[in-house]
Amino acid sequence: MALRAGARPGHWLWRTMAAAALVGVASLVGCGGGGGGGGVTTYGPCGSVTGSTTPVLCGKVLVDGTTTPVSGATVNLRAANGASLVSTSTAADGTWKVTGAPTTAVQFEVRPPALSYYEDMVRFNGSVYSYSLTNQAGTSNCYLLTGGVINGDKLLSSAYAFSNAAPPPPPFGCAH
Repeated sequence: MALRAGARPGHWLWRTMAAAALVGVASLVGCGGGGGGGGVTTYGPCGSVTGSTTPVLCGKVLVDGTTTPVSGATVNLRAANGASLVSTSTAADGTWKVTGAPTTAVQFEVRPPALSYYEDMVRFNGSVYSYSLTNQAGTSNCYLLTGGVINGDKLLSSAYAFSNAAPPPPPFGCAH
């Protein structure tokens, strides 16, 4: 190939590569098929889209002292007076989720399957709770506190169920 007057050797290669790069970038910019510019969707700890205004509570129930999930436990969200508002069950991996959780749900209880676990006792945030006891104010049973329901996702700490294989420790939670 003959060089033009004043042209540098290899200059044609750089021009060809630059043109190919521009074509590649232009084709990528056009990708996405619409839908708002192809931004990345992020999710909260309960799996809802970040920025959602729907209140969602979620958590996990495990066997005390292990990472073994408790499947089939019932989780009840309760009002301040102990009235049941909504309930759900844990999945095979021990997780639970309530979408559209009532903002009045300030307490909750976890009831593991009675055949394998103590039904009215769990460990939560380092304290042992027994639902058969009343709180110090005497207004309701000794339920776990949600810390309030907010718009968007709120992941609660794991609750731990006590296996029937050994007696549970004495309850020492429920200062509310």
